[in-house]
Amino acid sequence: MVGPTEGRTAARYTEDLTIPQACSRAPRVVLDLERPGGDGVGVVRQPARARGHRTRAHTADMIIEAWGPTRKVCLEEAVLGLVGAFVDVRGLAPDSHVRLTLEPAEDEEILVALLDEVVYVLDALDAVPVTVSLDEHVDGGVSGWFETVPAASVTITGAVPKGVSRSELYFSQEGGRWRCRVEIDV
Repeated sequence: MVGPTEGRTAARYTEDLTIPQACSRAPRVVLDLERPGGDGVGVVRQPARARGHRTRAHTADMIIEAWGPTRKVCLEEAVLGLVGAFVDVRGLAPDSHVRLTLEPAEDEEILVALLDEVVYVLDALDAVPVTVSLDEHVDGGVSGWFETVPAASVTITGAVPKGVSRSELYFSQEGGRWRCRVEIDV
């Protein structure tokens, strides 16, 4: 265990840990033992991923949070987060695609409309999006497509979404990164 010893300060134990070559895909981890108060307790920090999503439980619903360097990437991550909340799509080969066009609107409304499209594809087309590709238009609209698989070909791993709520809705750029949060009815 790394830690300060008698007569040494915590600052002398701040170091970068290198990841072995076999784990080169893992993020760089920094062990920071210099904290306010100088107690020498270690804190492991990982650099934030440029894009991603996560799902959080919410009373009778779920919250999807997504982030990315651009509005487009954040929207794509929100779709992947929604789909990933109820099915594991890794390794599935798409056999069809669904085109979509969203008219110009406020950022939050574009997010809701896009996730509503995912729910529509599930309900009306009995298909599950496994990939998403979006293009932004100068006027603020969005178009693109989902690559899909038949819903009967996937194993459901979570609650299937029924709709997109406007409570808990957030979509904005902050600190050079786009972030969104949306509540999903299940």
